[in-house]
Amino acid sequence: MRMETVLHETCQQYVARRLSEGWRIAGRYKHLVFLSPPDGSFIRPVDLRNDVEILRPNAAGDYENIDYATSGVGNHWKDVDDVVPDEGSTHIRTNSTTQEKDAYNLQDTSIPVGAKVNSVRVYFRIKTPDRPGQEQPFLRLGGYETAGTAIVPWTPDYKTFSEILARPGGGFWSRADLNSLQVVIGMKSFEDPITWIYCTQVYVEIDYIPLPTVTTQAVDNIGTTTATGHGNITDDGGGCSKRGVCWNTTGNPTVAHSKSEQTDSFGIGPFTRPMTGLTPGQHYYVKAYAYNSAGYGYGGQVEFTTTVIAYKDIAARFRLRVQPYQDVATRFRLNLGYYKDTATRFKLITPASMDIGTRFRLLPPAQHKDVSTRFFLYQPSWKSLQILKDIAELEATAGGLGLKPRAHFEI
Repeated sequence: MRMETVLHETCQQYVARRLSEGWRIAGRYKHLVFLSPPDGSFIRPVDLRNDVEILRPNAAGDYENIDYATSGVGNHWKDVDDVVPDEGSTHIRTNSTTQEKDAYNLQDTSIPVGAKVNSVRVYFRIKTPDRPGQEQPFLRLGGYETAGTAIVPWTPDYKTFSEILARPGGGFWSRADLNSLQVVIGMKSFEDPITWIYCTQVYVEIDYIPLPTVTTQAVDNIGTTTATGHGNITDDGGGCSKRGVCWNTTGNPTVAHSKSEQTDSFGIGPFTRPMTGLTPGQHYYVKAYAYNSAGYGYGGQVEFTTTVIAYKDIAARFRLRVQPYQDVATRFRLNLGYYKDTATRFKLITPASMDIGTRFRLLPPAQHKDVSTRFFLYQPSWKSLQILKDIAELEATAGGLGLKPRAHFEI
């Protein structure tokens, strides 16, 4: 039975599948489960926090030297790519007293980008029905090979063997290595031509930790300098130690930008984080994130804009006009924080160094800029401070002022 696609499983799914294939649980310890195949030939520790990917031969590798294969020259890989072992219906075999080796290309990996590869384990299923023979697994990468243990079993029936092998050439595994990796099987007989050695299945298992999977929800509670970010960890990759939201003003934020973070032990589930120190009226880009031993996983990007401080025309009684001023130093700003009664009282705030008593004047109607209140502020040479009464009732004429006090504002 041939495998056409890469098999990817969580370790919980992996254990369930192995048990359905006749494997048994030989022991447990914390997050570890120890599995044994039906023939009991080895123990396979499984970390339930991790994921597993199985890659099988899908083409001839760099060389093909074993004497015989059911499918003929150039197709040896087709006789060992079984998902379910066919127990010899297709196989490779040799009776040479010199070790012969076949190399096989493997399917491309589908593990997520950024995942941490923990180990690569080689499986091979063999039999030596007549006399003991030698079998040995290898991994090949970039012209380098890592040799596994040479075993010398005498088994009349097919039996599966397994071994974790280091990265050829040394160093740590990367995801990119897996797409160039080849698995190699070596076999030799001790008594040519009496002893034949058979192999019917070869594959590798990649044990890895995936990055956390996170989604980002819309930002809410948006103010002038604060907001609330939301995220959800949908796959913790075995457990997260950090989670939070990050943001910037240019897009594609990471933890190198502004962030709001929690540190603890986190599993799957939603979370919120306060966002502070924001700028009023600024557009922001936000991502939720989580961190595990494989690294940072980010959710999608959402956007929002902080609110601005609104200067209001309270009860239609006053409007501040600043554009006509030519001298920046004479401009005035309306500060809502100084209001005592928003319906009747106002205060104009200027820099402390100004002499506000010389900077107001009522203009004649022809120069009015605000018809509802009929007054305007600018810088003349006046020397006295005017206390104006009831803006809504104030009338300015060329001949004089008519005042009907009803409320007041303060300067």
